[in-house]
Amino acid sequence: MHPAFSLMGSDEAPEALIDYPRFGIAYMEQNYNCFAILYHDLDQLLTEPKPNFECINVVLGDLAEHLSKQFSQEERAMKLAAYPDLLQHRHQHQRALEQLAWYIGRWKTRRNIWEIHDFIKQPLLTWFLNHAHTSDKAAALFTLGQKGWAA
Repeated sequence: MHPAFSLMGSDEAPEALIDYPRFGIAYMEQNYNCFAILYHDLDQLLTEPKPNFECINVVLGDLAEHLSKQFSQEERAMKLAAYPDLLQHRHQHQRALEQLAWYIGRWKTRRNIWEIHDFIKQPLLTWFLNHAHTSDKAAALFTLGQKGWAA
């Protein structure tokens, strides 16, 4: 993540920015925190009176890179735990990354603030939170159960 954008203009902790689940798995919470920071910073950049296109490009790239790494990390953990729905989960990740890449491509050619902002505010955030509260939750609980950590 580009250090200049860490929680721009916010005194809030990352977990206060979006309502993501907590499973007691450190890497997942770190990844969710990073997503929350990038999401917040991107939202701030896109709503500035005079948006800085270069900064938006950097944060969009950081977001795509972060999600790709986050998804790979989750998939490795699911593979190690022999998670039975790994392929379906991976497919969800691939679709989300493809959609993000498509919108970033449109952003780079059109520079339409409203279009990229609408995508970030609705489909991306909605998908991310739904995925975290359902698919990631199921995978996390399975993984914790496999390690004997389930309550």
